Amino acid sequence: MCLSIPKCKALNISRKKTPTKREYHLNGSPLATVSEIKDLGITVTDTLQWSQHIKLISSKANRTLGLIRRVCRDINDPDIKKLLYYSIVRPQLEYACELWSPYTSKDKLLLENVRRRATKFILNYPRDMSYRDRLLKLSLLPLEYRREMKDLVLIYNARAGYIDLGHHDFFRQTVVRQKTRNSSELNSQIPHTKQNNLKHSFYYRSINLWNKLPRDIKNVDSFHTFKGGF
Repeated sequence: MCLSIPKCKALNISRKKTPTKREYHLNGSPLATVSEIKDLGITVTDTLQWSQHIKLISSKANRTLGLIRRVCRDINDPDIKKLLYYSIVRPQLEYACELWSPYTSKDKLLLENVRRRATKFILNYPRDMSYRDRLLKLSLLPLEYRREMKDLVLIYNARAGYIDLGHHDFFRQTVVRQKTRNSSELNSQIPHTKQNNLKHSFYYRSINLWNKLPRDIKNVDSFHTFKGGF
């Protein structure tokens, strides 16, 4: 229930290129129509694209990293700097990423650039060390790999019955008519769609990731064993 009328907004989401404009009222007062709105820390747009949200969180993470650099000028211990990055910066780049995980190179690079700057800061700006070498030295994975792991963990928890995502409406078991090396009754069908906002949404991309997992990992009966499998 919205108690403050000025804080309430109307966000129209439609597949039509020129959607019908409607005016909404609450308690007799008209609601302002907006093209984007922020709810629980997630910026949702009327096109269901996540570029604006990714731009905002990248900017916020960069500001946070800059603050740490200014405050911790006298700290040279990489372990302390790494802990600060883990605790303050990285959560801003991954909060609810199962919902908004990017699929364009531009958006992926925007997030990864924050991590590039962070690795330089943690290692006290080493010369002649590539980003890949810095990740290896710090035992870090690219953010894209971490997002894929989070997708798989969430899907495993849903399939195991630990949480209810309503995934049965999206996950339909594959019918194995001819056994091949990649066929498995544990796989799911990938629904067909031409829309990018659906094709790269959580269920569609996670089904694709799940089907590529080895059978022995899909069959584990422990969450910790599954998470440790990759």
